[in-house]
Amino acid sequence: MCLVTSTSTNGTGYYYFDNLQPGSYYVRHPASEFGSGERLEGYLSSSGADSTQTGDGNDNGIDDAAPATNGIQSNTFALAVGTMPTGEDQTGYPGAQADANINATIDFGFVAANTLVSSSGAGPAKSGGGLLCRAVRR
Repeated sequence: MCLVTSTSTNGTGYYYFDNLQPGSYYVRHPASEFGSGERLEGYLSSSGADSTQTGDGNDNGIDDAAPATNGIQSNTFALAVGTMPTGEDQTGYPGAQADANINATIDFGFVAANTLVSSSGAGPAKSGGGLLCRAVRR
């Protein structure tokens, strides 16, 4: 594993890593984002992490009871030229890659700790810009 690049979410919570080489990666929100005074202090990954890379608007963060210690990361997913999901929301994408070369489906959701969440998964969610995301190659 090695850190490939890092970025921050934009003002609406979107993030992009552009021009990555084909390979296996995961995206990680580091533990520091959950520390005292940080944007995700007191938040957990929303439950029900989806392990696929094709659904858009779902949570791909692997649940961890101690994100201030361990961070939150996605499952490992493969990037390959021309094989990425198409038609997903690419709001704010700054690059020029074709849709089949972009995977905009690795999404994260966060809820306040000790918050009652309905069986539908609805509950207070954290969104907005400034969260640090890191792409790591396996």
